[in-house]
Amino acid sequence: MNYKAFTSSMQYAEGFELSKSDYDFFKKLVKKKHARKSNKNLAGNLTHEYNLNEYIPQARIILDKVIINSPFANNQKKDHVNRLFHESNGPKIRFHLGELWVNYMQKNEFNPLHHHSGIFSFVLFIDTKMNFKKEDLQAHVKEANNKLPGRFAFYWPEHIKTLGERQLDIDKKWEGRGLLFRSDTSHTVYPFSVSKGPRITISGNYFVTLE
Repeated sequence: MNYKAFTSSMQYAEGFELSKSDYDFFKKLVKKKHARKSNKNLAGNLTHEYNLNEYIPQARIILDKVIINSPFANNQKKDHVNRLFHESNGPKIRFHLGELWVNYMQKNEFNPLHHHSGIFSFVLFIDTKMNFKKEDLQAHVKEANNKLPGRFAFYWPEHIKTLGERQLDIDKKWEGRGLLFRSDTSHTVYPFSVSKGPRITISGNYFVTLE
């Protein structure tokens, strides 16, 4: 698996890549009809958001081997123990996948600035056909100094009065890849209007328990 911090100064997120067989599992999963809508439990201004908790046992087998032993997760474990017990050699803890859902983002829909529950979270990019060149050529965008249509963006406190930000152009090259980030990290997904949708992602939250 390939792990990559996006910037040396940004400790809130890290990238990972699924194997082809693992990616195929999630591609098949998003093609199923899902009955349990999650709109009332999620921040997204989306028509189609569905609870996938029934698939956690299968998903956990894949995601745990990718995520639990990642450098990012290990750093979060140390940080969590320090914050809770004020010592680096506190009680042993373990992570478990507690929530799983799928988003089907259509044109003009968006995810407002929000954060998640849990200790850290992830998003898997299953189908991302964004065409940022076309998005950025729209009349209301082409002369802007900060082009945002369709972008995934993180925001974090950097100084007393400022926020750090990182905007990512999540296009087809990201399919089969994901982002792992602290659950309290604010993030948003801006609406797109000319790219081919839907933009399909699977997200989840990991929680911590004492061993």
